[in-house]
Amino acid sequence: MLLTGALIGAVWVGLLAVTHLVLTAWRPGLNRSRVASRLLLLALAGAAGTALLTAQVAADTSVTAAASAAVHPILAAIGALVTVLCGFVLYMPLYYAVVSSLSGQLLIRLDEAPDGRLSRATLAGPETLQQILQPRLGSMVRSGLLHEDGGRWCATARGRRTAALFRAVKALWRLGPGG
Repeated sequence: MLLTGALIGAVWVGLLAVTHLVLTAWRPGLNRSRVASRLLLLALAGAAGTALLTAQVAADTSVTAAASAAVHPILAAIGALVTVLCGFVLYMPLYYAVVSSLSGQLLIRLDEAPDGRLSRATLAGPETLQQILQPRLGSMVRSGLLHEDGGRWCATARGRRTAALFRAVKALWRLGPGG
């Protein structure tokens, strides 16, 4: 039953990822993290419900003892929930690495250049920085991490807490600037 639950969980993770990609592509102004967290709750509920129902139907149609049949739906639900959580933990960093990677955006910019090359001045120029930073700043404002005050950007209380967390992780992992 754990395997059945894990397979059900995998299907729900796939549904979560596809729905998240479609929603954020069709509606770019959406708060991506809020959409992802709501979809996670929906996937958890759907996976648990599907696993319980599937396991119960399987138990009712089999010749197993009544006592063991009562355990199988719970094991299936646990397998489904664990799989959804693990899948979500793997999906979200991959999604954000692709969507918001500065290195990836610079490589795309190079690839889109007429001859596949750009000078350092062009790559580091204000136009490139504007194209890369403006969507990122907008996303951070929508997420409640930043706000604009007289043409200058300020971290909100939530942004300062997030920065403290990142600072602690970077110190723990001994990462330097940019790493």
